[in-house]
Amino acid sequence: MIKKFGYLVIVLIFMFTSSGCATIVHGTSTTIRINSIPQGATALVGGQTVITPSTLTLKNNQTYNIVFKKDGYEDTYYTIDKQMSGWVWGNIALGGIIGLLIDNMTGGAYKLVPTDVNVTLTAKK
Repeated sequence: MIKKFGYLVIVLIFMFTSSGCATIVHGTSTTIRINSIPQGATALVGGQTVITPSTLTLKNNQTYNIVFKKDGYEDTYYTIDKQMSGWVWGNIALGGIIGLLIDNMTGGAYKLVPTDVNVTLTAKK
């Protein structure tokens, strides 16, 4: 019985130290909602092109610059920033250096802000 308990403890310790807390909690990518007024603008972001309104999934480990284009309107620029996730502190509190490294490598250490992008395009003069 004690031997089985010892194995269980070892497995639990391995699980906590070899997995990224932030990666487990919120993943490595985020779904972003993109909208413009007027609708029907082309939004170029992260090598992808969508027509507003739309949603797309972006990796958490980088900042994204969005360009909105629509005939008769000025191009509009918007930035989605990456910010450190509070869940990263879970790795530090539990002593999971390996988990912290995993979070940084996979992008789980970050979150994208904002997740709702709303822009108003300006008509050309």
